[in-house]
Amino acid sequence: MRLGFLAAERAAPDNPAVEVLAELLPPDAEVSLCLTCREFASSGPHPFGQTSGVFADVASFYTNQSVAEVSGGQTLLTAPRRELVLCTQDALCWTASRVRSDREDSVTLYSVPFGDVLGAVVRHGRRGVVETWIDDGPTLSFRVAPDAADALQAHVDQAARSP
Repeated sequence: MRLGFLAAERAAPDNPAVEVLAELLPPDAEVSLCLTCREFASSGPHPFGQTSGVFADVASFYTNQSVAEVSGGQTLLTAPRRELVLCTQDALCWTASRVRSDREDSVTLYSVPFGDVLGAVVRHGRRGVVETWIDDGPTLSFRVAPDAADALQAHVDQAARSP
């Protein structure tokens, strides 16, 4: 599997991002773009496709770390977060990660078919915010690395226009 943010030598089955996508994506999914998602927001509810899994804490995963607060306001780093935004041949997908314990991370993959996507635009380019509109649905906002925002916007726009 080729992932945009993983070097070839790190795209191994024991990489947490690869592990999550291999388990949560359909077996015939072709990933054409995959980026670390720094933040996600939706302007409203929508019946997105979703599938979930539970994954072991892997300290080597380098994206956003989830944080737990303990008594006295002390902050501890816990399980790594597996939050991604990706495009397959059929859908715009993203993951949401939630720490279940110090050894587990619960991840849900959400998706919306490109047939339901109207388009995308980069807002706040220096922050890397890409807004995507869903037909009869909400506006989705993805914050990615600023240098990746244009690539995500272009890919979503092209896929949304394709038959």
